[in-house]
Amino acid sequence: DRLTPAARNVVRQASVLGFEFPLSMLAAVSTSEQSLDPALDELRAKDFLHDVTGLPEPAFRFRHALIQEATYQGMLGTERRSLHGRAAWALEAGSADRLDEVAAVLGRHFAAAGEQDRALRYLEMAGDHATSAFANDEAISSYRAALAVARDQPGSTADLRVELLAKVANVLWRT
Repeated sequence: DRLTPAARNVVRQASVLGFEFPLSMLAAVSTSEQSLDPALDELRAKDFLHDVTGLPEPAFRFRHALIQEATYQGMLGTERRSLHGRAAWALEAGSADRLDEVAAVLGRHFAAAGEQDRALRYLEMAGDHATSAFANDEAISSYRAALAVARDQPGSTADLRVELLAKVANVLWRT
């Protein structure tokens, strides 16, 4: 409550990106025409955010996961969907050469944005990528998330759900 409106807006936008996020993603999600620097300085000074070192680009981390979660839960659903959509489109555009590496994050953002087709595509891609790397828990999680999206999608076919279930079964059989 004691934050300036600009800092409050930035912390809300950052909460959609998760516990840790790069400055480039925050800039992509930002709806403000003003520089993010004064708001970020205030959030660091008031111990909401900390700098993350050792990365190729500037990044931030919430001081505590509860700050991120409380801020995220305090937003209206329409604002969350809009910000998730902005994050997904920005990440997709900036990661065209490595989509399989960021597919899980893209899938979650597109699902939260209400873009079921893209969410399904990326969640399945994330499951396939994790399966090929023998990251079995990640593969199962991605396939199950894709199944949840497919269940909620009106036009989804039984064939798609069966295919996803078969992929889950294959990973479970391997483990």
